[in-house]
Amino acid sequence: MSADGDAFATGIDIRSDELTPAEAESMKRWYEQIHGTGNLDLVRYVPFMLENNPAALKRFRFWADSVAGGRGLDNPLPAPLMALVWLHFYSVNIFPSGLLYEVIAARKWGASKQEVTDVLTLGWLHGGPNGIEAVATSTAEYISGWESEPDEGLKWPAGWKRDPAAFRSGIALDDRNEISAEEVERLIEWHREYQGEVPEWVPVLARRFPLALKAYRARYEGACAGTLAAPFIPLLQLAVAAFRGDAGAIRRLVFQARKLGASEDQVINVVATTQCYLGDIGMGPAMAAVEVALGGSG
Repeated sequence: MSADGDAFATGIDIRSDELTPAEAESMKRWYEQIHGTGNLDLVRYVPFMLENNPAALKRFRFWADSVAGGRGLDNPLPAPLMALVWLHFYSVNIFPSGLLYEVIAARKWGASKQEVTDVLTLGWLHGGPNGIEAVATSTAEYISGWESEPDEGLKWPAGWKRDPAAFRSGIALDDRNEISAEEVERLIEWHREYQGEVPEWVPVLARRFPLALKAYRARYEGACAGTLAAPFIPLLQLAVAAFRGDAGAIRRLVFQARKLGASEDQVINVVATTQCYLGDIGMGPAMAAVEVALGGSG
């Protein structure tokens, strides 16, 4: 399966609500190949909806083909990266079968084993022990059997590259429950430079529990030092922030993604896909915060 803009296409004709037998077979083959290992065991909703409401499934698939595929955008995320956006999302908002089928999709579309592992490590920052336990339970057997190939690895968008230094604050990540005023200012300046504003919790922890601030910062900087291109890291986290409706986090992550090289289309592509879970109820605050961050009126 190609990893270009048609990678999400399932061969359906959206001009009709009727799902023909040929379209149903084409859709099933896509799910068997990209979200399975030759069967529909990880996407039981597909045969369920084929039996009970095929028109609704067809309209959902039109949404997925169009929005996840970035149709109509000049510079959307490539399909392999969108699979990893959802892998990260499912490691935070736990969806066991989704975790495995996005690992499968990412591998089929060219991601390396290490890139997948680095995405899951980033998800651990916001998914906690329950998230990483779900990852291990759902994907460990498949990932353990993944024999890496020398030419494996994502083809990043033009201008994207790894940049671990862009995520380093320069503060001492030691185990002392103290932090100097100079280091606090260094961390604040990192947030201003790379995220446009300072999260409220940073000065509070610096004053009341500096070890907690440094310990989390050590996790964050370590998780950002892997194989992933720098702009992709805030884009992964942006989907989580949009789902949680955290306007401040959305603004900071849009700022960071754009500073590191992501396009406006790529930002919009990621946030629009969270409509899959937010529907029309939760998209207002998410899109309003994105519009402000992109310089619109909000």
